Amino acid sequence: MRKTGRFDAVQTRRHLLLRGLESGEFVRLHYRPFDVRWLFWHRETKLVEERREDFRHHVAPGNPLLAVVRHNRKGFTEPMVMSCFPSHHLIERGANYFPLYLQPDDDSTILREPTQMDFDLGGNSNPSGPQPNLTDFAREYLAGLKCGAEDLFFHIVAVLHAPLYREENAGALRQDWPRVPLPKTGKILKAGADLGRQLAALLDPETPVEGVTSLKVRADLRGLGELTAKGKTPDLAIVARWGYAGQGGVTMPGPGMVKSGTRGEGFVDIHLNETTRWKDVPAAVWAYTLGGYQVLKKWLSYRESALLGRPLTGDEAQEFTHHIRRIAAILALHPQLDAHYQASV
Repeated sequence: MRKTGRFDAVQTRRHLLLRGLESGEFVRLHYRPFDVRWLFWHRETKLVEERREDFRHHVAPGNPLLAVVRHNRKGFTEPMVMSCFPSHHLIERGANYFPLYLQPDDDSTILREPTQMDFDLGGNSNPSGPQPNLTDFAREYLAGLKCGAEDLFFHIVAVLHAPLYREENAGALRQDWPRVPLPKTGKILKAGADLGRQLAALLDPETPVEGVTSLKVRADLRGLGELTAKGKTPDLAIVARWGYAGQGGVTMPGPGMVKSGTRGEGFVDIHLNETTRWKDVPAAVWAYTLGGYQVLKKWLSYRESALLGRPLTGDEAQEFTHHIRRIAAILALHPQLDAHYQASV
């Protein structure tokens, strides 16, 4: 570690040695889209530059987070949904996170006084427990439809991922927060929520998805992104110049090695090296962007062997295949998402 204007490496190390591992915690960190890592989170030092202690206790199992930005340098990007601690730069300019539920403060006081309506909308019946993260208007709207906070949360996910929504609202999305249409019936809201739940699971690498990450793969995803080698044993060292160290050690994306897929037009093979590749990746999946990044290319850039210091593990190679299937499944949902958006306006 190096000393910077906001971080004293020597002082931090001395403090950590004195306090021990028990003074912090290892957490899963959603670092970039489809890229989850481990982080040692420590509240007493600047080991993590922005600790966000007031936000940390809202990250809990079963409490999804919605990541949205007000403005994005590269145009509107669909929201991300995650179940673990997120990086501030998960979306390229810096993300704002909205949890489904607000957790009690550390001193066991709640963030606001709960009402009976909170409990009717799926809140914890314990007044000191998690409460739906809703405005008064949202609570009244949901009460009128006899729907819950989760229905609204996942409806928002579904609408903001609809290609037609992005197309019809392109001008407004360049200027301010995305505006979400609210259906007039609970039936439509719940239908959108079902789509949003499917999307949320596909967007979160920490969430297994039947038919996508399971051994029995659904028919439309079979054969996509399978690891293939010329010899019997795959070479898992990424040496196709997918990434390199830029100024200050920042990882920069490289050209890599992409060739025509064995299925022909519309498919590409993504090479780790000259002998090993993930074959038959749909071109639309390879080009898919989220959070301002070309997802698969960004993932590869961080794992170039010269930067990672080792080859991939078998699990990591399989994870990349899962990412390909997840994105293909997301793209397959687009017609349903457009239909729901049209039904909501």
